[in-house]
Amino acid sequence: PLSDAHGRSQSDPLYEDESRAALREQLRRLIGDVSPPERIRELDEAARFDQDLYDAPAAIDVLAIGGPEDEGGSGDIRDQIVVMEELAAGPTSMAAFAVLQFMGIQILGSYASPAQREVLRDLMQGRQKVSFAMSEPTSSTDIARSMRTRAKKIVGGYQITGHKTWISAASIA
Repeated sequence: PLSDAHGRSQSDPLYEDESRAALREQLRRLIGDVSPPERIRELDEAARFDQDLYDAPAAIDVLAIGGPEDEGGSGDIRDQIVVMEELAAGPTSMAAFAVLQFMGIQILGSYASPAQREVLRDLMQGRQKVSFAMSEPTSSTDIARSMRTRAKKIVGGYQITGHKTWISAASIA
């Protein structure tokens, strides 16, 4: 049987075919060109989001990985893993942000109303960003039994009540 550069056979779920290996190499070059280590340090020290590194993968449809094909998505979770591995090897803050991005796309891709589909397309094309509000003062990220924040449907949207300790990407989403 065929095997990849890591010796994994095609029956292995982590097998990296030619297209996935090409994606990995493309991302590695892109990250090195757009956000080399000195830029990463500069942005981290300034606590600034790397908009250039967000825009570059969006331009090559990386942000659409895992999204519904009928909305412009492509690839699957294994392609998302490649993205995460390459980002985690350098600009780790962008890797953390990509987790949120892929979560938002997965949730909206599975459950969005027709009106929310526009947001989904904007996320996949890099025109919008995801924010995630989970932690609460009494529960941190262990929210299964202690979530107190509630959303109540009202005319024109939702009314949210509760408290959050932190909201990831709130300043940029």
